[in-house]
Amino acid sequence: MAPSSEIYVQSTDTDPSVRARAVVRQEHRPLRDGLAALTTTGAAPEALVDFCTGELRDSLSAADETLWAPASGAAETRLLVRALRVSRAAIDRHIDELAAGDTGAVTGPHRAGGGR
Repeated sequence: MAPSSEIYVQSTDTDPSVRARAVVRQEHRPLRDGLAALTTTGAAPEALVDFCTGELRDSLSAADETLWAPASGAAETRLLVRALRVSRAAIDRHIDELAAGDTGAVTGPHRAGGGR
């Protein structure tokens, strides 16, 4: 018989996958809020560059080191990790364009929902 600490009801607050999603959402909330504040209030472009080159990149690096790297070894998650890393590389390219003063990085078709 499994120890009681290993027993949970699927899709409830005791389900490890539900708890993990909640933690990820909680960790991402400051990033979403910060990015929303910078892009909807007409903040100076330098503030957006600072946010992206600092807080956003730090968060992506931490996710890679603590979540993606360990998951990359398992067959069940290897493809997902590869997709996350491809996405991160694309985000890094956009941040580089933004930091270089390329306004297309902010206003181009690859903005959220823009289809690139």
